Amino acid sequence: MDKKEQALLNERLKKFYLRLFDESDVYLLLIMLRQHSKKNSIVFELANFVAHRERDRGMLHKYILETKLKAEKIGVESTTIVIKERFKTADLFKDINQILLELEFLPLPNEISNEIMVCVISLLQDVKLVNNNKIIGHLVLAISKDEIELMGSVKPKGKIYKTTNIKINFPVLKAENIFYTPITKREIENTVLTVRDASGKLVLTNVAKNE
Repeated sequence: MDKKEQALLNERLKKFYLRLFDESDVYLLLIMLRQHSKKNSIVFELANFVAHRERDRGMLHKYILETKLKAEKIGVESTTIVIKERFKTADLFKDINQILLELEFLPLPNEISNEIMVCVISLLQDVKLVNNNKIIGHLVLAISKDEIELMGSVKPKGKIYKTTNIKINFPVLKAENIFYTPITKREIENTVLTVRDASGKLVLTNVAKNE
């Protein structure tokens, strides 16, 4: 890491240490740490996904395709499907801090680990899922009282799906709901949610998709 890069990263990290960051800061942090991460690590994979979006072909893309194939086996063969989120908050945070320590920076405080994952989830909402140049689904937000989830929403192939409009939704990433703001299904479908800083507190704002 050269002196200029070190100075840029140091300025970015100050916002995290002071808890004055938002999703744009998380985006830049992942991009800056990517070249210092190990291939196939969580930071490497998520940084590539937020940077390349529908063009990404990393582990998250592979996980989505594998889950779609599992769903397509329902009714064809006897199978049990167990689906869990691909990356956990604690593992992402551990990977970020490991890189920072290797670069001789102070680790980020544990209190912001969930907030960082919330920002990652927000960054990846509405990404199209593409395979062989065809759109097979997209990533959507699901918000409950306790959790915020990034869900994969795909239309499987197969006889039991052929005459229906059934889509399967499955978790990709999860975080605790830190907003406690009721958001209707209609709002999620018609808006893009943005995580912004409001004097040290993250807030959700809505932007209509057709704007």
